[in-house]
Amino acid sequence: MAQTTDVQREIDSLKADLKSLRDDLSALSKTSGKVAGDSVQAARDALRDEADKLMERLKQTATSLEEEGRQVAEGLRDEVAEKPLPSLLTAFGIGALLGWLVSRK
Repeated sequence: MAQTTDVQREIDSLKADLKSLRDDLSALSKTSGKVAGDSVQAARDALRDEADKLMERLKQTATSLEEEGRQVAEGLRDEVAEKPLPSLLTAFGIGALLGWLVSRK
Protein backbone atom coordinates (compact mmCIF):
# COMPACT_ATOMS: atom_id res chain seq x y z
CA MET A 1 0.00 0.00 0.00
CA ALA A 2 2.93 2.30 0.64
CA GLN A 3 4.04 1.80 -2.94
CA THR A 4 0.60 2.72 -4.24
CA THR A 5 0.67 5.91 -2.20
CA ASP A 6 4.17 6.74 -3.47
CA VAL A 7 3.11 6.07 -7.07
CA GLN A 8 -0.02 8.20 -6.58
CA ARG A 9 2.15 10.98 -5.13
CA GLU A 10 4.50 10.76 -8.14
CA ILE A 11 1.52 10.84 -10.53
CA ASP A 12 0.09 13.88 -8.73
CA SER A 13 3.49 15.54 -8.81
CA LEU A 14 3.81 14.83 -12.55
CA LYS A 15 0.30 16.20 -13.13
CA ALA A 16 1.22 19.37 -11.24
CA ASP A 17 4.47 19.67 -13.19
CA LEU A 18 2.61 19.18 -16.50
CA LYS A 19 0.05 21.83 -15.52
CA SER A 20 2.88 24.19 -14.60
CA LEU A 21 4.63 23.43 -17.89
CA ARG A 22 1.40 24.04 -19.82
CA ASP A 23 0.91 27.38 -18.03
CA ASP A 24 4.52 28.37 -18.71
CA LEU A 25 4.18 27.48 -22.40
CA SER A 26 0.99 29.46 -22.64
CA ALA A 27 2.66 32.49 -21.05
CA LEU A 28 5.68 32.07 -23.30
CA SER A 29 3.45 31.86 -26.36
CA LYS A 30 1.67 35.08 -25.38
CA THR A 31 4.97 36.83 -24.67
CA SER A 32 6.57 35.70 -27.93
CA GLY A 33 3.44 36.79 -29.81
CA LYS A 34 3.69 40.21 -28.22
CA VAL A 35 7.41 40.44 -28.99
CA ALA A 36 6.77 39.36 -32.59
CA GLY A 37 3.95 41.88 -32.81
CA ASP A 38 6.25 44.59 -31.49
CA SER A 39 8.91 43.59 -34.02
CA VAL A 40 6.42 43.71 -36.86
CA GLN A 41 5.19 47.11 -35.70
CA ALA A 42 8.77 48.39 -35.46
CA ALA A 43 9.45 47.12 -38.98
CA ARG A 44 6.29 48.82 -40.25
CA ASP A 45 7.29 52.07 -38.58
CA ALA A 46 10.77 51.87 -40.10
CA LEU A 47 9.32 51.20 -43.56
CA ARG A 48 6.84 54.04 -43.18
CA ASP A 49 9.66 56.42 -42.16
CA GLU A 50 11.77 55.32 -45.12
CA ALA A 51 8.80 55.75 -47.48
CA ASP A 52 8.23 59.25 -46.10
CA LYS A 53 11.89 60.13 -46.68
CA LEU A 54 11.75 58.79 -50.23
CA MET A 55 8.53 60.71 -50.91
CA GLU A 56 10.16 63.91 -49.66
CA ARG A 57 13.19 63.32 -51.92
CA LEU A 58 10.84 62.65 -54.85
CA LYS A 59 9.00 65.92 -54.20
CA GLN A 60 12.29 67.83 -54.02
CA THR A 61 13.47 66.24 -57.26
CA ALA A 62 10.17 67.01 -59.00
CA THR A 63 10.35 70.62 -57.85
CA SER A 64 13.93 70.89 -59.05
CA LEU A 65 13.08 69.37 -62.43
CA GLU A 66 10.07 71.66 -62.79
CA GLU A 67 12.22 74.71 -62.16
CA GLU A 68 14.88 73.45 -64.57
CA GLY A 69 12.20 72.87 -67.22
CA ARG A 70 10.90 76.40 -66.78
CA GLN A 71 14.39 77.80 -67.20
CA VAL A 72 14.97 75.77 -70.38
CA ALA A 73 11.60 76.85 -71.79
CA GLU A 74 12.35 80.49 -71.03
CA GLY A 75 15.79 80.17 -72.62
CA LEU A 76 14.28 78.57 -75.71
CA ARG A 77 11.59 81.23 -75.91
CA ASP A 78 14.25 83.95 -75.66
CA GLU A 79 16.36 82.23 -78.34
CA VAL A 80 13.38 82.01 -80.71
CA ALA A 81 12.50 85.67 -80.04
CA GLU A 82 16.06 86.77 -80.78
CA LYS A 83 16.52 84.58 -83.90
CA PRO A 84 13.11 83.67 -85.34
CA LEU A 85 14.20 82.63 -88.85
CA PRO A 86 16.99 80.20 -87.82
CA SER A 87 14.67 78.74 -85.17
CA LEU A 88 11.92 78.21 -87.74
CA LEU A 89 14.33 76.62 -90.22
CA THR A 90 15.76 74.36 -87.50
CA ALA A 91 12.28 73.22 -86.47
CA PHE A 92 11.37 72.61 -90.11
CA GLY A 93 14.57 70.63 -90.70
CA ILE A 94 14.00 68.46 -87.62
CA GLY A 95 10.38 67.84 -88.67
CA ALA A 96 11.43 66.91 -92.21
CA LEU A 97 14.11 64.54 -90.91
CA LEU A 98 11.68 62.83 -88.52
CA GLY A 99 9.08 62.55 -91.29
CA TRP A 100 11.62 60.98 -93.61
CA LEU A 101 12.77 58.52 -90.91
CA VAL A 102 9.21 57.50 -90.08
CA SER A 103 8.19 57.04 -93.72
CA ARG A 104 11.15 54.75 -94.49
CA LYS A 105 10.24 51.11 -94.62
